[in-house]
Amino acid sequence: MKVIDASVYHYGWVKPPKAQQAKQENFHKMWHDDAWMKKNIAATEEFDYSKIDSLAEFKDTHPKVMQDRVSKQNWDFKFDASKIKLSFKNKFLLIIEKHRVAAR
Repeated sequence: MKVIDASVYHYGWVKPPKAQQAKQENFHKMWHDDAWMKKNIAATEEFDYSKIDSLAEFKDTHPKVMQDRVSKQNWDFKFDASKIKLSFKNKFLLIIEKHRVAAR
C-alpha cells in the first residue's frame, strides 16, 4: 500500500431527502422481495439520515469540479448528528477509523 496526499469526496449520499429515499427503495427492490422491503425500508417520503453511521456537516471547500453543482442545490438540509444511534461495536470501529485517517 502506498499512502498519497489526496482527499476523496464521495457525493453518493448528497441528495435531497426525497431523492435519497427513492434511491434506497429502488436499490433494495432489485435484491429483496416486498416482505423484506416492508420490514426494512421505512414507508416515508423523505430519507431518515439518522440511520447513517457517520454523517457530519461538510465545512470545507468543495472540489472545483463540484462547486457549480453544489451551489445550484435548492434544498435545505437540517440534521442533528447527536441523534445518530450506533451500537457500541460500531462506535468503537468509527473511532478506530477516524484515528487511522488522522494518523496519515
